Amino acid sequence: ANASGVPTASSSNSAGSASSGSGILIADIAVPTKLEGPWNISKNVIVGAAVGKSHSILVADNGLAYAAGMNKRGECGVNSSVDEVHHFRKCFLVGGTSGGEG
Repeated sequence: ANASGVPTASSSNSAGSASSGSGILIADIAVPTKLEGPWNISKNVIVGAAVGKSHSILVADNGLAYAAGMNKRGECGVNSSVDEVHHFRKCFLVGGTSGGEG
């Protein structure tokens, strides 16, 4: 994320782990590109990220987490059985959401 909390990425994006928001899998993102997702950047900023070869997790300042990428075994925690998540979705924990309201 940049200083304003807007998440950006450049990636090989093989499993959609750097979602540009279109839901269409883009093979390579060569230059830093703004990531799109269900977060409201005017209310909350992205303050952390965990990224890997196959999936990415972004964390907002309100404690909510968002994931995209490989999900064959539920790695993204988005309450879905799809093999790949091509746009960021809110993560869920057993018994509740990943954090505060929103």
